[in-house]
Amino acid sequence: MRTTVADVMTTDVIAARPDTPFRELAEMLTSRHISAVPVVDVQGLVVGVVSEADLMLKEIVDPHHGHFESAVQKRERRKAEGVLASDLMSSPAITIEPAATLAQAARQLHDRGVKRLPVVDEEGRLLGIVTRGDLLAVFMRRDEEIRKEIIQEVMIRTLWMDPAGIEVGVKSGVVTLRGRVDRRSDIDILAGFIRGVEGVVAVRCELDFAFDDVRGAMSAAWRAVI
Repeated sequence: MRTTVADVMTTDVIAARPDTPFRELAEMLTSRHISAVPVVDVQGLVVGVVSEADLMLKEIVDPHHGHFESAVQKRERRKAEGVLASDLMSSPAITIEPAATLAQAARQLHDRGVKRLPVVDEEGRLLGIVTRGDLLAVFMRRDEEIRKEIIQEVMIRTLWMDPAGIEVGVKSGVVTLRGRVDRRSDIDILAGFIRGVEGVVAVRCELDFAFDDVRGAMSAAWRAVI
């Protein structure tokens, strides 16, 4: 069963209101040692996020400089002049649902250039927070646990492959495959599924094949590092 955002998110989340003042926001971040706080309305709906970067604009932006500014500079100056969460927050908030996969969450974080995502229900109410660190926790899986999933779930249940002829080694998340498969195409298929196993850092194949169904010729051996 694939791990979802709900499995790794933090549910003990502190949130601000749109009318939370600047100083209280700063206290929230510093006292809890967090880098951002979601902003929710009276119904619990996430309406924005205030980050350390938003608050720091108070220190670095000249509030009196308003000539020949870009759209980004104007937005930053407005935030620098703000005194409430509603003035300072980035809105609309970039959120994610609890059923999302870790890969989907990682893609969202990467594409949007953020460090954390509020997790919301179907109506947009706050459920938790997922951070980059939460997603990296999947790589802390024990090697033997990864190896067991590869053999039982990938090879036997998914691909109907006999694991007897393949040696599966896992060290620090790096999977090494040795042995022989029936068809050359089996190698890419097997490696592809293994890459999708949570906690796998890389896959190294040192597999022979009996029949080259890619070129349609018999082959003695084929070795590759994937």
